[in-house]
Amino acid sequence: MAALAELSVPSNGTEYLDIDSFVRALDDWAVKKKFSFRMLRRDAQRAVYVCAEEGCGWRVRARPTDDELWVLVIDDDEHRCIGRGVRKFASSSKKEWLDPVVSRHLNVTKETRPKDIEDLLRVRFAEKISYKVAQQCKLRLLDGDIGAQQHSFQLLPAYKELLEKVSPGVHVDLIRDRHSKLFPSLFSSFSNYL
Repeated sequence: MAALAELSVPSNGTEYLDIDSFVRALDDWAVKKKFSFRMLRRDAQRAVYVCAEEGCGWRVRARPTDDELWVLVIDDDEHRCIGRGVRKFASSSKKEWLDPVVSRHLNVTKETRPKDIEDLLRVRFAEKISYKVAQQCKLRLLDGDIGAQQHSFQLLPAYKELLEKVSPGVHVDLIRDRHSKLFPSLFSSFSNYL
């Protein structure tokens, strides 16, 4: 379960760029530790999340800092619930978590079956999603062939290295956005042609 090991559990005081990044970190935590959470309240000054199981004391919140970041405050990180949580709150079924994970581990094409996505989640993350959720994920990733595009762009660093290795005098600048992990620009020049 190498993919499950890649997920991290955030620590108290971790800062996030925005509330969406904070929720994505909670989703990773929930998938890794096999629980579900739900939002209790959210306003401009705080966001509070609790375990989806009634009576469980797990509770975290986010508050904004002066630098317009959101900081994680763990009020209680111990689960006193028995089950895996309420399925309708499962992070593995949320498109915000599911789509990037599937596109990172599976090159989704028209030939990809929803069962392939279900199997990926079951084998790599020990999570069960419905056929319908897998099918919707496939359709979203195929919209504009985003799955294949993201897979191709992940190969850019290797292409850069290979190009510089086999063609002395070639200069390639590959700029990666540190938050989204996307490549907003690529510049290459060939010294013989300058």
